[in-house]
Amino acid sequence: MLKLLTGTIPKKLGKFPLASEPGFRQDTVRINFSHWDVDVSVANWVVDNSYPQNEFEITELDLAQKGVKGKFNVHFKIDTTGFFYQSYPSKLHFYEGEFDVKIID
Repeated sequence: MLKLLTGTIPKKLGKFPLASEPGFRQDTVRINFSHWDVDVSVANWVVDNSYPQNEFEITELDLAQKGVKGKFNVHFKIDTTGFFYQSYPSKLHFYEGEFDVKIID
């Protein structure tokens, strides 16, 4: 089993709102959370926009070395369009999350 938090972020310092909807939205972080069984996504969670605490902050950005660091708070709700969604928690919360990742173009 694999659980995966994925997203796309602006390439600049600052605090940004979160969204899961597809499509480009300037200065918005697109993010979702998935639960995989081998190579099949069995449950997905999307940003629950009813929580004002959802926030993503980029605190360090090094485009030359392709590194980015920051922190986040996010509330997710289950995507009910998935086939197995009833078997999984309806909500997930990440508080005071931190990340230190490489940028992939």
